[in-house]
Amino acid sequence: MISWIILCVTIVYTLGVWLLWRGWQGTPAFEFKQDLAPDRADKVCISVIIPIRNEAANIQNLLKDLLEQDLHISFFEVIVIDDYSTDDTQSRVRDFCINSPLFPLLFAQAKGGENTSNKKTAITQAIQMAKGELIVTTDGDCRVGSKWLSTIYGFYQNSKPHLIIAPVALDYPKDIFGKMQVVEFASLIGSGAATLFWGYPTMCNGANLAYTKKIFLEVNGFDGNINILTGDDEFLMQKIRKLYPKQVLFLKSQDAVVRTSAIPSIYDFYQQRKRWASKWRNHKSVHIYLIAIAIFLYHLLNLYAFYLLSEPFANRFIILFHFSLKLCIEFVFLATIHNFLNKGKYLFYILPLQFVYSFYVVLIGILANFGSYKWKGRKSSKLSKLDV
Repeated sequence: MISWIILCVTIVYTLGVWLLWRGWQGTPAFEFKQDLAPDRADKVCISVIIPIRNEAANIQNLLKDLLEQDLHISFFEVIVIDDYSTDDTQSRVRDFCINSPLFPLLFAQAKGGENTSNKKTAITQAIQMAKGELIVTTDGDCRVGSKWLSTIYGFYQNSKPHLIIAPVALDYPKDIFGKMQVVEFASLIGSGAATLFWGYPTMCNGANLAYTKKIFLEVNGFDGNINILTGDDEFLMQKIRKLYPKQVLFLKSQDAVVRTSAIPSIYDFYQQRKRWASKWRNHKSVHIYLIAIAIFLYHLLNLYAFYLLSEPFANRFIILFHFSLKLCIEFVFLATIHNFLNKGKYLFYILPLQFVYSFYVVLIGILANFGSYKWKGRKSSKLSKLDV
């Protein structure tokens, strides 16, 4: 009986992944070709906001990338807001300001003190300082291409959305663990774009997000979740989508991809994913809850299916069919995402990922509801609130 239940669930899951594939394929690609002369009368000032904490090793690389943007400097400003770094981050940013005097860069310390500040308060403060109509956020450990800002600018001018979700890719993997992260992270980006296509967005990433200053103020920014250590991206997306469901768009362009490094250690990866998963219980959207529960139960069933392979009463043909169909449909979906991100060479690592992913999802799904997690020297309470 349980084998046939697994078969039915497999069919439903296959349909679900096919819908994700269809959603990704249906999301139109964007290529910006307009003239970006600095004397254009309709130009929009962009405020690039970079909240940072302990990014001494990375922040200058990102700032150098911003120096090389093909968007004229009259179109944008950069605001780096330091969230009480305990390393050399502040001096690295100040050195860059001194050595690059032509760069439109504003550096400030987050207000409120170490015990009350977090990423959301830092972003809020930076938006209050921003002169731009369009806010673009990224993280201090990211890298961007030379066409990043011009592509976002063009997409905004073309569609006038209130919020733009743009792609993020993991890069520079050093081992099998890092390469499996590349595969898994690509699935998150593809799923976020696909669920948005169907009108029920589930995720986005603050490392590559843009929204108007006007809409941020209209929805009262991060009010209602300001003390939650995570979710500066998804909570805001859901607030904007609730008011303007047609004005939240995905920017499907290779020129808009932001790249960041894979997590080097299993412990750091665990802390990051626990932090991410902890925000699900704070979502107010019913479809978010239902999807989270369905994903958890599906992977719990996968673990049971692995166990059944050793039981004589189980129908091994159905169970093997379940895993084979799962692998095939996931490969088809992930292949399209990896080709877009130029990560096709990592698709092979979907195989080892099959053996650990369900265990990881179930473990994180349980542990995210208990205890605390660490993030850049800070420790959360079990309610995901800052506790330093």
